[in-house]
Parts: sequence; C-alpha cells; structure tokens
Amino acid sequence: MAVDQKDFIEESLKANEEKAKGLSIADLTDLNSPVNKAPELPKRETAPAPEAKPKNDKEGYPELNTLRTYHGDVADAVRGGGFQ
Repeated sequence: MAVDQKDFIEESLKANEEKAKGLSIADLTDLNSPVNKAPELPKRETAPAPEAKPKNDKEGYPELNTLRTYHGDVADAVRGGGFQ
C-alpha cells in the first residue's frame, strides 16, 4: 500500500513527537540516542523497463534501418568526378 506525501509527513511528525517525550538536551550529543537515529524511508516501487525487441526479417536476421553503400560514389570517382 502506497503512502502519499501528506500522510507520510503527518506520521513522521507524530513519531517525532513521541520520540521527543522524555528526552533531554544531553540526548542531542549522545550518538546512541533515538534523536540521532535516521528514520527509515519508504521504498519506491519502480517497474522494470520493457526490453526493446529488435525487428527481424523473414530469415530471422535483424532489420537494418539504413544501409549506406559507396557504389555510386565509386562510380562517380571512376568517371572522373572525384570524391565529394
């Protein structure tokens, strides 16, 4: 069950008031005092990221979006146009 932010803050304030009852100024410097204990924060629920499935062609190989060949570039260079 998820706790919203307002309820969490209210519960934390009540817990702090309960812990503060009966404490003294000396408890602020005592490392073992409940004043110096960090509260346990609620854990976030995160869903795992879906895996991206590659698209396959009829033979089962991954599809290529673009395939750059230099056939036209070589043909132009042979004809004397040079590389651009």
